[in-house]
Amino acid sequence: MTPTPLFPQYFAMPVSFLYLLLIFAWQGAGNATVRKIFLAVLVLFAVAVYAPEALPLMSRVRDRQQWSGVTTRRVASDVRTILREHGLDTGQPVATLAPLYVMEANLPIYPELATGPFLYRVGDLLTPEQRARYVGTSPATIGALLDRNPPAAILVKFESEGKLDTPLIAYATSHGYQRIGIPNSRGELYLRPPQ
Repeated sequence: MTPTPLFPQYFAMPVSFLYLLLIFAWQGAGNATVRKIFLAVLVLFAVAVYAPEALPLMSRVRDRQQWSGVTTRRVASDVRTILREHGLDTGQPVATLAPLYVMEANLPIYPELATGPFLYRVGDLLTPEQRARYVGTSPATIGALLDRNPPAAILVKFESEGKLDTPLIAYATSHGYQRIGIPNSRGELYLRPPQ
């Protein structure tokens, strides 16, 4: 069973260990000059493969405002501010497949969504007993979870280009939640209508 979608970072560990395996396998073989040349070729190959993806990221290192931690904190702060400005109860959970933003804002999340998209993505393949055991939900069961304890807000568009968020967005629109854009981010926040 192959994970879908397949991200390059999934290969980071196996490829790294493959390099180490090759280096150690060659420790006892051939002379030192051949090993040094082989190691240099291996390093150049790794640089050629990973540099196109890494170089654009390196340019962002100088701009602290683009660091992941800083942007996460900024989005979290914006989410909390939006909830307060609209008079929503910050003690009510926020439904999201990107729980890091909500937790960084010191807001409650649903335990069933604590793993973000991971358990949620495969939740429909599990039996109800397994979902209960692993404290998870799925696209087919998210509506029932939210009906039992309606969220103060629903945060979407941070995971898988929003495709996994479709049931969350459908719930929000069918229950009259108000859509608000989050400044300087691709995320959207759906706010519970006044009670």
